[in-house]
Amino acid sequence: MSLGYFSSDEVDTLLDEFGGLQGAIRLKHYISAAEILAWNMAKSSVQDMCNFLQEYNGLMAEHGEFMYYFVQAIVDQMSTMGNDVRPIIGASPERYQQFLKRRFLGNNQSVATD
Repeated sequence: MSLGYFSSDEVDTLLDEFGGLQGAIRLKHYISAAEILAWNMAKSSVQDMCNFLQEYNGLMAEHGEFMYYFVQAIVDQMSTMGNDVRPIIGASPERYQQFLKRRFLGNNQSVATD
């Protein structure tokens, strides 16, 4: 599993505390694993993150029970780094957007949709 960002070995290294990807799956630590991967992916540019979210939007929407936390972690990390997160929220699956807006934008609810 790389999705173009990390090699399988890099994923296993990032998830080493769980015994790699297979360990995270075996232990059912999907949310924690997703957050760790997201925090590391968020070192990319806002545009790269928007492109990624748009490309895998369907997959993330389909697995919302844990992928919401992946997207939230991307937005959180990008926000911490001082980036405007509105385009990232706008590129996320539609059903996540209201929660992300409330959490990260407060009263400033408008998002850029690219």
